[in-house]
Amino acid sequence: MVVGEIGKPDLAALSDMAMLTTTNGMERDLAEFDALFAASGWRRSKTYPVGNGYFGLELVAV
Repeated sequence: MVVGEIGKPDLAALSDMAMLTTTNGMERDLAEFDALFAASGWRRSKTYPVGNGYFGLELVAV
C-alpha cells in the first residue's frame, strides 16, 4: 500500500497504524519509496493502482 496525503485517512493509513503497533513495520508514501529505491540503485518509472489501496510500482536500474 502507498500512504496518501496527510490529513486524509484511508485504508493505507489504518494499515500503517496497525503495522506500527503490532510489528514495528510501516507503510510508505511515494517519496519514501523513491528514497528507498534510490538508495538501492533503482528508480520508479511507473505507478498504477491495482485495487483496494494497492499500487504496482515499476522500477528501472540506474
